[in-house]
Amino acid sequence: MNVAFILHLYQPSFQKKEVLDKIAKESYYPLLKFINNRKDVNLTLNIPLSLLEIMDKYGHKEWIEEIKTLYKSDRIEIIGSAAYHPILSMLPKNIAEDEILLNEYGLGYYLGSKQDFEGFPALMIKDVRGFFPPELAINENIVQVVSSLGYDWMLVSEVAVKGLVDKENVFESVYKYKDNSCYLVCRDRKLSNIISFKRDLDTDDIFNHIYKEVKDATVVALDGEYFGHHYKDGMTLLSIIMDRFRSDGISTNFMSKLVSNLPTRDVDIINESTWNTMDISNNVTDSYPLWFNTTNNIQSLMYDIESNILGCINEGGIVYKNEINVQGGGMSWDMDGNTQLYINIHRMLCSDKYWWMSKKSMPCGEYLYEPGFVLMGLEYFSKVISRISDEEKKKELLSRFEKLKNMIEENHANS
Repeated sequence: MNVAFILHLYQPSFQKKEVLDKIAKESYYPLLKFINNRKDVNLTLNIPLSLLEIMDKYGHKEWIEEIKTLYKSDRIEIIGSAAYHPILSMLPKNIAEDEILLNEYGLGYYLGSKQDFEGFPALMIKDVRGFFPPELAINENIVQVVSSLGYDWMLVSEVAVKGLVDKENVFESVYKYKDNSCYLVCRDRKLSNIISFKRDLDTDDIFNHIYKEVKDATVVALDGEYFGHHYKDGMTLLSIIMDRFRSDGISTNFMSKLVSNLPTRDVDIINESTWNTMDISNNVTDSYPLWFNTTNNIQSLMYDIESNILGCINEGGIVYKNEINVQGGGMSWDMDGNTQLYINIHRMLCSDKYWWMSKKSMPCGEYLYEPGFVLMGLEYFSKVISRISDEEKKKELLSRFEKLKNMIEENHANS
């Protein structure tokens, strides 16, 4: 039996230093130690630019260098994603593609080579074959974009592939949508969630699921921060799981290796969905239960403002240029005005502002409501709106932005 473990490591660009330092101490560094000590374990990691950037900013360059060493020595697999963790399927195709390309820049800068094969300045990253859409949010557009960029496979919820919910052996095939070259790989939702929301060291539920539901292969995907930060004994649990795997003859494979050995099935419908979309039909109206609930006035207003800003970009009302230059063997983060604006637009798109205003309770007891944190992230709105050339449009969006902030502050005061 083969199991692929995909760990998603992420923090938003506006995370506080003291919080990042705590997460790094509890999770990121112990995870490195675990990987170094367990040559029998193969893990696939998604580390988007957002995390690499603030790990660099807040003094954790040695962690980045260790990741780079592990990657170059083929001890871990690194996969692609979107730079600042937006809900890609809620974006225009051109903006979604730019998010993915910006993340490739970041991976090349931090984990790759800073010169091409002829020795000229360039950013190059090897063997990034897989793709992790933030929150596993996809639709037909995102499948097309990711496929056009040359990725071999993309992780999705089984809900995304029509007719697969609760079917047997869903995770023992890969799925090809129409003429797109990128295969769709389904996350084992039940097993991943058993681990994600576990707060004890009893593994009976994990292995009962594996031996009851899994025949030859499956895919576990969860936040890397679970191990040590979300659950203080998470690293101990990971060791217990991997010890049991070894004793039972279960192999952990890099996801790309597992994909190459799985049979292919054709599908003709993609459902717009996320990892949290519980059920779906062709008339789905709740693809984003935690991020965009139409009865949540704050989420709705945030999305409306964001959409209007992106509309200004496509209409030419905001300068939108990627002028990041490769100079002297590196990527210059000393940005001029246009490049800083470009980066701020993408930072603005992160999904955290929706997540932390959802007011939903998770199975582990966590309540998704952090208005102060959301207000920190919304500062990118004002930075981008201030650069709109149409004064009337700028005034209108600044007014709506102030209304949004007031709603959040009042909501917090009354909670």
